Parts: sequence; structure tokens; C-alpha cells
Amino acid sequence: MDDVENSAKNKKNLAAPPLSSSRKISFKFRRYERLTKNKEFLAVFAKGYTQESELFTVKVLHRETREAAPPRFGLVVSHKLGDSVKRNRLKRLIREVIRLHKHRILRGCDVVIMPKGASINKKYNEIEKNIISLLLAAKIYSTHELG
Repeated sequence: MDDVENSAKNKKNLAAPPLSSSRKISFKFRRYERLTKNKEFLAVFAKGYTQESELFTVKVLHRETREAAPPRFGLVVSHKLGDSVKRNRLKRLIREVIRLHKHRILRGCDVVIMPKGASINKKYNEIEKNIISLLLAAKIYSTHELG
């Protein structure tokens, strides 16, 4: 019986924290803020709308549980963009942009970011500027904190 209680205590709570106005903004990129399952990605691709630029394509889907749920993000990086070193660098840069700006994204959105070939050798500032402009065009980015 103790093993069952200990295993329940040791499991991480994957649920989103409750919405409160006094909550501090966390700059961690937690599991509940990510799209992790294939069916979640497929839903965004099937029902979401698209914004494109020369560096990225962004697909956005507004969920039914919009107000209570934090935004979730997913990355799709094709093997065509280069070797694993280049792809992983690009994914790290995109995740950093998301991590620093997620508190400005509309709650209840699923966002999939897909880089294009031109983005592979870009610097962080160019990637950040381009992703923010796409999120603004999609009307899910706010200039003030929503967190």
C-alpha cells in the first residue's frame, strides 16, 4: 500500500495551474504548455488557420476550453532543413522565443510553428521578430502581459 501512495506522490502534476490574477509569470516551458500527441497536431492541421512569412508557417487553433487553459505550442521541423545540428539549433531558438513570450499569447490556443528553409541560418533576433510578427498577424499576441 505504501508503494502505491509513494508512486502517486512522486508523479508530477501535469495539469495546468489554476488561473489567478496574483500568479507570478513563469518562464519555464512546462509539459502542459506543449503539444505532445499526434492527434493534437492533427487537430491543429485539420481545423486551424495559417499565417505565413518568408521564414515560418504558423498554424493556430482556438480550443473550446479557451479561458482556463494556457496556450500550447508544437514544433514541426522537416529533415529537409539540414542535418540534426542545424535542426536542433533552430528548435532551441524557437523554443526560447516561445518561453520568453508565452505570457503574451492568447489563452486556449494551440500553436504549431513550422520553419522554412530560409530560417535555418538566421540569428535569434531575426527569428524572434518574425515569429512575433506572425503571432500578431494571427491576432493571438498581445503587447501587454496576459499571463
